[in-house]
Amino acid sequence: MEFKVERVLTNETVFKFVSDKADSLSCCPGYMLAGIISTSLFVIGSTSNLVTPSGHDTKPNIYQLICGPPSTGKSQAIKESGLDPLNTLSDQDQSPTPVIQKTTSSGLTKTLSTIHKGFIISTEIFDTLFKLLKGDCDAGTGETSLFCELFSGEQVSLNYASQAKRDIPEKMPFCILGSVQMYPLSKLMVLLDQGHGLLDRFLIFVPLCLRPTPLSSEEARERLRESPVSFLTDIFLKLNELVSSAKDFTFSPDASVAVKQMEEECISEINDAIRSGKTLPKSKKIDLVMRVALALHVFTSVSKPLLEGVDIDIIPLEISLDVLNAAIYYVTFCEMQKSTLSQFILELGASALDPPRFSPTVTDIKAAIALFPGKMVTFRVFRASGPRAMRTTSEAEFSRATEELLPFGKVVEVRVPRAAKKTAVFLKKAAAAVGEDNWSSAIDRDAYETQFTKKTHNKISPNIRQNILDLEDLPADYFD
Repeated sequence: MEFKVERVLTNETVFKFVSDKADSLSCCPGYMLAGIISTSLFVIGSTSNLVTPSGHDTKPNIYQLICGPPSTGKSQAIKESGLDPLNTLSDQDQSPTPVIQKTTSSGLTKTLSTIHKGFIISTEIFDTLFKLLKGDCDAGTGETSLFCELFSGEQVSLNYASQAKRDIPEKMPFCILGSVQMYPLSKLMVLLDQGHGLLDRFLIFVPLCLRPTPLSSEEARERLRESPVSFLTDIFLKLNELVSSAKDFTFSPDASVAVKQMEEECISEINDAIRSGKTLPKSKKIDLVMRVALALHVFTSVSKPLLEGVDIDIIPLEISLDVLNAAIYYVTFCEMQKSTLSQFILELGASALDPPRFSPTVTDIKAAIALFPGKMVTFRVFRASGPRAMRTTSEAEFSRATEELLPFGKVVEVRVPRAAKKTAVFLKKAAAAVGEDNWSSAIDRDAYETQFTKKTHNKISPNIRQNILDLEDLPADYFD
């Protein structure tokens, strides 16, 4: 389905501002939207919690990847909606920056255990995530479990052989936001989908990334110059100031009913799968919907009055049903794209695998013997130089096949020096000596004649050749 940003940013003033901001940076509004959601949730989570309709309070951590082709403005969108506001907030508070762009596993855990928050955000996130997820060996899963625990706000204790113990507190704000192109994304999705549920925790957003014309970009910059607010950083500075005094955000009564209905449907699907023995549905959709709803609620509540030139000193603490529905639309779109990409990667992987190998049948073996190059063939030579699929053929199977190939030749046993028993040789007939009823699609006459006229395989020893010539009274050049 076609994604419409205005169905997520339902306030017209806010939607126009984000669209103008995207146009001014020569990128699409979808890129800006993903950055706004992630940055809003990190700033909110630094001081406040989200209380679910069931009464649990949690940190609204979120993991997002935006995907698009090169030169479509992903980098400038992440810089404007994430990197610039976060760096400015750190400078204002004179605190260590939570921004993590390049890191190792040890560097990540050290930062999180020291400043108790972190935001992996990068315009080229593939290398960072790939190293963290892959770990130090091909069979490892890297920091997969850690990411799953941080998403849920769990406390984590890490013990090292050569370093001090590192403790990450519960309900710690931690988010991931990055841009990536399609091929690297496919490799990341394979690492994310290792059965731990980490892929379910990621929102993967692939918007229609149409770039505006230079004229449209200039017109958007002109409108922003006339706006009471020109930069997203100004909005996030105000947002940070206001959420500092807001402890918990909750859902309105009708929004709470809608969330509980989603939970009931999810539980029903799980129970049905258990009863029928099917694979359990895996999804973090409800958690993601509630968190995105919080981001949209707070960002809109702060930006709307600022863009209208009105001061604001408080944020409503209840998330409405309309905002929840906007979040459902956004998350549903991302989940559909993730499902489509996962299926595509699965099919792509299956097509790259070697086709399944089946044991050859007697018919297959007979055809391979009949069409073996030259006028005779032995079991050893057939196993070593025959078709690859026939190289598992046993001596008994070869013997049985030659017995059934009597219309095409005969088995001749010859004595080989230093051999305990005689060697069986299948000596072919000329095509003219084969009855017409014996040809088939498996053994075609033309193919048989072509192979029959070829030289005898060089792995058949001169001793065997000479024995056959003597026994069958054949001319000396018969096998040449």
